[in-house]
Amino acid sequence: MAEIKWTAAQRDAIEASGRNIYVAAAAGSGKTAVLTRRIIERICSPGIHADISRMLIVTFTRAAADELRGRIGAAIEEEKLKSPDDRHLRRQALLLPCAKISTVHSFCLDLIRANFRELGLPSDFHAADETVENRLFSDTAEELISDYYDGKISGEYAIEDFRLFVNTFGSATDDEAAKNRRCALQKSLRYAGRDRVAFSLYGALYERRKGGLHGDPLGRADKAISMLGF
Repeated sequence: MAEIKWTAAQRDAIEASGRNIYVAAAAGSGKTAVLTRRIIERICSPGIHADISRMLIVTFTRAAADELRGRIGAAIEEEKLKSPDDRHLRRQALLLPCAKISTVHSFCLDLIRANFRELGLPSDFHAADETVENRLFSDTAEELISDYYDGKISGEYAIEDFRLFVNTFGSATDDEAAKNRRCALQKSLRYAGRDRVAFSLYGALYERRKGGLHGDPLGRADKAISMLGF
């Protein structure tokens, strides 16, 4: 494999030690390659000889975690070719399948499983999959719409003309569209902690139907919803 020519900034990120570091870089700038090299140099450095089983490496997606594990494995094999008698490298290759390389969510779930008793959870607890999550969203949206029709929602969450609100996102004879849009938008924004944005977008469209909002704010709301596929 051709040797990578690291930039000065990349080399700094690879070699920095003795302190916490934070690396910010654009997409496609080589973050995964730098992280892989940083790990390999700690494993191979005679003064460190780090153990892959004592590292915690987390990413945001399963695909990224799988890619990182594969790159680390390939790099270890490459180093083994250079030093075929190195027992430490052979050990790292054997430990790699069990190394803590996962998504943030997977790591947290493992941590909860290991400490379920202290957390007061049943031993057979499990994380909801997408099917269960969709059903919970749908049931909650349906219950919420029903409560609005029955006049059970008051105070700051009350909607002055709920039927107009429903017509904005569905139809007067079918609440399904309103429920589905509410669920989809909430799910799209919740992972970034943007629930307030969801309510703002809905409020903007609702106000437009009432004729009470004009200009750029509406355009921005429409553009945002269009980008989300609504």
